[in-house]
This record gives sequence, C-alpha cells and structure tokens, in this order.
Amino acid sequence: MSAFWNRDRKAGLIVYPLGDAVGMAILGSFSLERICALGLAGALLYASEIPWWFGTIERRWKKPWVKTVAAIAYFNPLWIARHFLIIQLVEEPFSFRNTSVAWAQIEEAVRLGVKSFVGAVVLSIVGNYIIQNRIRLEHRFLASALFSGGMAMYYAFSTLLK
Repeated sequence: MSAFWNRDRKAGLIVYPLGDAVGMAILGSFSLERICALGLAGALLYASEIPWWFGTIERRWKKPWVKTVAAIAYFNPLWIARHFLIIQLVEEPFSFRNTSVAWAQIEEAVRLGVKSFVGAVVLSIVGNYIIQNRIRLEHRFLASALFSGGMAMYYAFSTLLK
C-alpha cells in the first residue's frame, strides 16, 4: 500500500486542493466537498497521468521549446474543462441527471477551459518551459501542481479585477 501512496500522489492530494482553497478564499467562498474532490483528483487521476506524460516528453523530445509545446498541448482547454467538470460535479451533483442541463454544463466547462487557456497562455508558456527544462523529471509533477495552484489564485484575482 505504501508504494501506491508515492510522493506524487501525496503531492496531488495536498497541493491541488490547497491552491484551489486559496483561490476560493480570495473569492470569499469555501467548500469542503470541493477540497476533498480536488484532493482525490490530484492523488488518483492527476498523479497518474501527468507524470506519465512528463516522462513521455522527456523520452521523446530533447529540444526545450518542443518539450514546452508538448506540455502545453497536454494541458489544453479540454483538460481544463475536465477539471472544471470535476468541480461542477461536486458543487451540483444532481444537476447531471438531466441530460440537457448536463450538456449545458459541459459546454460551459469547455467555454471556460478555452477562455482560461487563452487568457493565461503566456504564463503557461513560461511556467511549462521552466517545469520541462529546468526541473528534474522526478520533481516535475510537484512543480506542475504548484504552478496549477498558482494559476488557481491567478484566476481568482482575475475574477475580482473584472
């Protein structure tokens, strides 16, 4: 069991919900369910798939900008939309029973994913360049999770400034 709860899973369990909790605090809200859901997503989903992709990048590409583009291609608007859908499922779990409401929520998540991706593309390029080219492979998931937490705070501040 201890091999299952490796460093990346522990980081995912803590860092993703912590960054989101700070973002929620900036916006004056709090949701224990959301914190728990993002902890589980970070530990079980993100800690499995992200290190795998970072390892693939490391094995396949050597040029710094190609590695950066490969990371950004992975964290695309659909990845962001899935993250929003995880949050939405926790905040309004029964709304997905109605097919038309569920499709509307999926469409909204994709729209937000595209908007978030485009709005932060410069920060994403810089952050992913550093993560892929300056951080050792075994520490990239933690660095990426910390970057995502920072982006949650950035999005919260952006919302307040509108």
